[in-house]
Amino acid sequence: VQNLPESFEAARDLEIAYQTRPDFKSIRLQMENARKSYEIAENQLLPSVSIGGSYSSRDFARHASDAYGDIPSLKYPEYGLEFRVEYPLWNESARVDARNARISLRQLAIQEEETRRRIADEIREGLENIQVTFRAMEKARQSLLETRRFYNGLVRRYRQGRFNAQTVKDALDALVQARQAMMEATINFNISLVRYELTRNTIFSTYNVNIDGVVDRMQTEADTFQP
Repeated sequence: VQNLPESFEAARDLEIAYQTRPDFKSIRLQMENARKSYEIAENQLLPSVSIGGSYSSRDFARHASDAYGDIPSLKYPEYGLEFRVEYPLWNESARVDARNARISLRQLAIQEEETRRRIADEIREGLENIQVTFRAMEKARQSLLETRRFYNGLVRRYRQGRFNAQTVKDALDALVQARQAMMEATINFNISLVRYELTRNTIFSTYNVNIDGVVDRMQTEADTFQP
């Protein structure tokens, strides 16, 4: 690739990185789990209130069979109401769990912010590196064009007897060096593009690589391999 991509944009690429980077997604998942653990631990420290009621009927008779038979008549109903409040005064394990959950949540929040800043720095530095390597490639391309033009003109004059062979050799060496510099600059520019795709975690989608298919194929080959 020797052209500057027009699809790169810092703010949009940063959001893409937040959505696709495994390291950031892992921190967010840990944050979610820690938040749930904290809520559970805090709930264990809250008072609980329960209300219950009951309704029954009993009967009295000389013989048990008569008493059982008269129960459905609801002649002697009984009502019950229960109101219970519990407060965990000495639940030290719940207090320890809540404290540890708060500490873990704080630490993960700090890690998330640090990861955000690091990814933002990588995006910014990646775009800057693309610009730097692109300018270097353009400078090398211009130098190659000028060196080739000078060499071609020198060869024509050499054939006319105006220059000696050593001068032509020196010009050829300069042309080879200019080509080498152009090749190196192009490679560096493409490396910066690949690194930026890795920073956004879009390298597989950009180059249409089905990573799941690759993994499945490798797994199948490993399963069927016979030494």
